[in-house]
Amino acid sequence: MLPRPYTELLIDRHIQYRDDAAHAFLDIFSHRMTTLFYEAWQKYKFYIEYERNGTSNFDRYLLNLVGFGPEALKQKFDKGESPLRRELFSYFSGMFAQKPRNALNLEVMLSFYFSLPFKIQQFAGRWLKLDSSQCTQLGRKNAVLGQSAVAGNRVWDYQSCVRIELGPLELADYQRFQPGTEDYQKLVELVRFYIGAELDFQIAPKLKREAVPVARLGRQGNVSLGWLGWLKRPGVDVEPSRCAVFHIPFDGVSL
Repeated sequence: MLPRPYTELLIDRHIQYRDDAAHAFLDIFSHRMTTLFYEAWQKYKFYIEYERNGTSNFDRYLLNLVGFGPEALKQKFDKGESPLRRELFSYFSGMFAQKPRNALNLEVMLSFYFSLPFKIQQFAGRWLKLDSSQCTQLGRKNAVLGQSAVAGNRVWDYQSCVRIELGPLELADYQRFQPGTEDYQKLVELVRFYIGAELDFQIAPKLKREAVPVARLGRQGNVSLGWLGWLKRPGVDVEPSRCAVFHIPFDGVSL
């Protein structure tokens, strides 16, 4: 800002004589300071650079916290191999970077992203089938009582699986999370990235009572046996035990 006498002089010359030469001359010196002030202001407004270029240094810093370096970014996002947007991992970088990762953060993240109620059931029990080489064979192997003997060809396990429960849902939302749909792929990839390779998980949608479709022979619609089909409508919301539960085992390392 110029001293007041200079400002009054410039105003007077503009009004009385329509002469802006002095004003333009002084702007040569103020332009540099204005540019520096703008750059200083922009430095701490990371969204300005992001809106202009589609990325920013701050965005890259957040992705580095999650584990996405330059090569991982190219592999996962630049090649279009992921149904998830890169901005999702930037937005939730605090939850991804927190160790150990917990079920509450996963519930919050999924509920916010899909705009639906989610609940994480930890230690979800399931039967694991044993290979024939692990089964008890009398007089041969795995036959020591209390150590290696197993009655049957499967064991009950509750420490290597979590269940992702959704709902209660309307019919349209329930169909969004059937295998093969885009939201199903997003959910699988997001949960797998969050929980890592150590655990398997199950997707268990719950359908509202009034949303259960009436099954009719020859009816045109999306009534699929085992996924979406009941002989009669239940009197309460359909629990996961009566809905399709999709098991997602770990099938390889992927970022």
